[in-house]
Amino acid sequence: MKRLLDRETLREVGHTLGRNKRRSIVTSFGVFWGIFMLVILLSLSKGLQNGIKEMTSSVAPNMLQIYTSETSLPYSGFGKGRRWDMSPRDIDILRARVPEIKAIGASLQDWGSTIEYEGKKDRQILAGVTPEFFDITLVNLIAGRHLSLQDEREHRKVCIIGKRVATEKMGISATQAVGKSILIGGHYYTIVGVVSAKSENFSMVVPVSHTAFAPLGIVSSLSNRPEEVDLLYVTTHHPEHSKRASEKIKDLIRAEHHIAPTDETAVRIFDTNEIFATFDGINIALAILVWIVGIGTLLTGIIGVSNILLVTVRERTQEIGVRRALGARPRDILRQLMLESSLLTTLSGLLGLVLGVGVMSLVVMATSSLGEGSSDGLRLVNPIISISTALLAVLIIVASGLVAGLLPAIKAIEVKAIEAIREE
Repeated sequence: MKRLLDRETLREVGHTLGRNKRRSIVTSFGVFWGIFMLVILLSLSKGLQNGIKEMTSSVAPNMLQIYTSETSLPYSGFGKGRRWDMSPRDIDILRARVPEIKAIGASLQDWGSTIEYEGKKDRQILAGVTPEFFDITLVNLIAGRHLSLQDEREHRKVCIIGKRVATEKMGISATQAVGKSILIGGHYYTIVGVVSAKSENFSMVVPVSHTAFAPLGIVSSLSNRPEEVDLLYVTTHHPEHSKRASEKIKDLIRAEHHIAPTDETAVRIFDTNEIFATFDGINIALAILVWIVGIGTLLTGIIGVSNILLVTVRERTQEIGVRRALGARPRDILRQLMLESSLLTTLSGLLGLVLGVGVMSLVVMATSSLGEGSSDGLRLVNPIISISTALLAVLIIVASGLVAGLLPAIKAIEVKAIEAIREE
């Protein structure tokens, strides 16, 4: 049996395509452009998805942020519109009575603290936090250590500072900052660690790199806010636990602070799963849009190839008739037309794939050099398609060639030998 891709057949296909090089180039450009645009769009989509993932990297999954608001109902002798604060006692209550909780932390913030080091003064944020705070907020420890339970129990005047507090305000490196004494809000603290945020662009807490963190107990005592916390942070074991945990937390805190059980505004809870669900929806919608636009562009190229090949079949009617008269079988004609179509689309498609990846590689190098040292706003992160997507593109290219050549091939094998030979 004659092989599908023997040398003679390939030579004949090459000769046929080479007879009209301009037509072949114009015909293949549509597929080239379709694959090129598909790769570019998929790469941009991938880069945006990675950018969103980087931007939200400092937000722990399954995290609930709990904060207070004015009461909306009178209750237990208190009037409507009462301002109230949570307390460290709430941490113990929630930890003991809400089994869905994996970890819980708290913070008390002073947004106008004066930080002074060797005559350099600036106003930064001082946050009193529990040790669990850093397990929930996902920061990078650059130097030193985290705050410990011992620091909290003994009310030690120690602190962790953000990277920019060390480098920009103190004028020293992160490593050099560890062990130094710094004046914060009129009180000296010993720096035991330096941290940076995984992402400063999107955070559920204070801007980490511009903040000094000290044990909650010592901050609340020195700031004359004993037994107060501004925010509670809770992580649950699984995403499906978040809603149930939220309801239990609200009920327990309302009962502890004499708030009406039906007051829906006094205790506020923000669920980070809502953020991730929103971004997941954006990513899915973006991927669908990219594939629709990319495949639509590619289909335009396929239709162009098919139409040109139909014209070619009509011009080669006599040639096909002679081949049929000399004994060529329908499958021989079919094979040659399909090979011509596949060769055109495969070569042009692979060229579009390689060029698309090359262009996006240049974009990666350009954006990485321009964006070095800056993390402001959403940015493209590694906008290169994966190997699996590249393989899928190759399959699409091959399938495109078969689809483009199918109708012209069918028309070719319908040509009657005698009628084709007589045709002028």
